[in-house]
Amino acid sequence: MPLTSLILYGCQELKGNIKDLPQSITDLNLVGCKKLEGTTLALASCPELVKLNTIYTKIVVPIPIDKQHAFVQELAGGTLTEETITEETKDAFLKFIAYDSNAGALQSWLESKPWLAELVTPEGHEAVQLASAECRKVIADQLYFMGRYKLTSGPPEHKSMTSVVIRAIDYFPERQDPPSENQYVVFKFMINLLQFLREKSERVDNKLEPEFVIPVIDSNMVDSNTWNWDMERWESDMREKLPECVRYPFVIVMPAGGRNLAVVALQERMDLEAVRTTFSQLIRNFRHLHER
Repeated sequence: MPLTSLILYGCQELKGNIKDLPQSITDLNLVGCKKLEGTTLALASCPELVKLNTIYTKIVVPIPIDKQHAFVQELAGGTLTEETITEETKDAFLKFIAYDSNAGALQSWLESKPWLAELVTPEGHEAVQLASAECRKVIADQLYFMGRYKLTSGPPEHKSMTSVVIRAIDYFPERQDPPSENQYVVFKFMINLLQFLREKSERVDNKLEPEFVIPVIDSNMVDSNTWNWDMERWESDMREKLPECVRYPFVIVMPAGGRNLAVVALQERMDLEAVRTTFSQLIRNFRHLHER
């Protein structure tokens, strides 16, 4: 039988965080548990929690438990829509997803209401930006390319007969090689396998330094025979999210610059010092290439 009632009245030496409590809890008495910590927002994964007493504890209760229960039931129910959701429920949802312990509940909510993952605060903050690490994984898997990359809208950065370059945001830059804090990346999709392999091997074989040559931080394949990404997810996401790039089966991911030289030349007024600095950097980088 799942645990539904937990009476810990007066357990003054009990330590820990309430986020780790069983999801089956309906009645929780923590009176006097002075060393317990946490917030009841982390208990949105307990859908039937209706009774709670936290007197003489450090536990924070931002939303009264009866109201929290109502919000959780609304999010889990079958009647909530984009048109009927209230600002109060939106606010509660965006607070709930800040806690890893609610990742399982979030997964369940998104199965019937995927639009929840695209909620935005009045200040313009997206749900994925407010989410905890585990909840961010759930949202990214629901919305983004390969469960990780948010593709930017608009025309490609570059397009030719053999390649397409598209900007994206990487919500898990710690997975880059090497790990990074930079979220802004570009995809270079290619038709030709040899071009793809050369893009990768030239950097490695010639020991090109990322300070001078933009590095490859991810790719869909390790080599011509080995997949780096999940092949089924790749094929599905290409059909659904990037149908215009299906004919380009090979891709590398690189850090994105703020803007390219063509944009600078066409849209910005460069003074003599800026021109000198730009050409100095170009010469330095070309010298690195020729020395290798």
